[in-house]
Amino acid sequence: MRRLDLERLLELPVREGVHLVEASAGSGKTWNLSALFLRLVLEGLPVERILVVTFTNAATEELRGRVRERLRACLRRLESGPAKNDGEEDELVARLAARHGGDPQAPLRLRAALAGMDEAAIHTIHAFCRRVLQEHAFATRVELDAEILEDEAEPLRRVARDWWRARAAELPERLFAALAAGGGGWDGPDALLAELAPYLEREIEVRVPDPRGLDALLAELEGLAREAAGLAAGEDLERLVETVAGRVVRQGPFRDEAWKERALWAAEGFLEGTAAWPRALTAAAVAAHLKKRPRAEMPDSPLLALGDRILACQEALPGAFLREALEGLRARWAAWRRERGLLTQHDLLERVREALDGEGGAALARRLAERWPVAMVDEFQDTDPVQYAVFERLAQAGQAQVLIGDPKQAIYAFRGADIHAYLAARRAVPPERRLSLPWNWRSSPAAVAAVNAIFGAHDNPFALAERIEFEP
Repeated sequence: MRRLDLERLLELPVREGVHLVEASAGSGKTWNLSALFLRLVLEGLPVERILVVTFTNAATEELRGRVRERLRACLRRLESGPAKNDGEEDELVARLAARHGGDPQAPLRLRAALAGMDEAAIHTIHAFCRRVLQEHAFATRVELDAEILEDEAEPLRRVARDWWRARAAELPERLFAALAAGGGGWDGPDALLAELAPYLEREIEVRVPDPRGLDALLAELEGLAREAAGLAAGEDLERLVETVAGRVVRQGPFRDEAWKERALWAAEGFLEGTAAWPRALTAAAVAAHLKKRPRAEMPDSPLLALGDRILACQEALPGAFLREALEGLRARWAAWRRERGLLTQHDLLERVREALDGEGGAALARRLAERWPVAMVDEFQDTDPVQYAVFERLAQAGQAQVLIGDPKQAIYAFRGADIHAYLAARRAVPPERRLSLPWNWRSSPAAVAAVNAIFGAHDNPFALAERIEFEP
């Protein structure tokens, strides 16, 4: 991957095709974005025709401020010559001012750009999509009276509580015991919403170990509980626990002396419908921890064999519960928004994507590409499949793009970001248009050396099938 140094930055054919810039932490992404913006202005592209998409509102304001500084610095250089203190201006400004010094239009373009910065298309992805919907309401088929739901938290809580009252409140205590035993503490609507909120409006495939629904699994577990009660009537649970204790090593579910008390309590609670069957009283667990001596034979207990079936059913319950809850919450959340004519931030993305994919989408993409012939997208590693689809359609319509991101910093999966969307975009960019910003200007040399040593010691440090290269 070629390095984006100053010479290449000055000559990059930024108005042609799609370029991908991989920029590590502290490598000067904002510096380079503002530099490309200045270049485009000097080359005759008005600020209102340059699209810049960043990740947060704070980032948009920071970038807007940096661009203003660059425009002012270049204008000063053109009108007043070099600064007395060379440290007050960067080499890029000096080079661009020298390149355009003989062009009488250059100062006029810079002044016009400074005057129009408040209207510059520097947006978050959601603000950009909102603008597209507002300016192309008929093409996107958005409701003219649709309102944007700015704060989703409280409406989502109400929807979650409504679903919980309608469905979860009627579910047996045995289910919630199994959920707790499986590590899912979804004992109320707020806890459930915290788990599922990032996925309510995302296109994800819910995979569960058992394809049967929640009701079918609960019915099976009730049948197993009745069978266990029948066996327990003829087999002393306390004696079974003592027998197991004499034949297993102190590992896994048998790691401490208190396991016997816990197992007995759980088994009795399971028979009463208030607890989950303990892993310690399953044939699989006992067989895995038998002492290595001749007399440590497997206890002859039908309850242990039945415990394997009970445990398998219990372990399938969390996935089935979450799948049903996700489907139920999605339906209620969509209905709640539809009844009130409200759009969420994610709806903005979906509506634009649907418009670009639907009838008339190619014409809309061309209009947007003509409006903004160049787009620069920051933090592209945090994109999701919907966002990528939007920019892909615009690129196909002729929009030149610079995608800037760092796959090593892809940490927003909980918000729907998908590193595989970034990797798909990287595959679509020809190798000669992939560049990197490998120099860290923020951290101390010792910190950089330590990171290089740690990550450089591994052949595939990010453990993905499609490798993310680490460049020291």
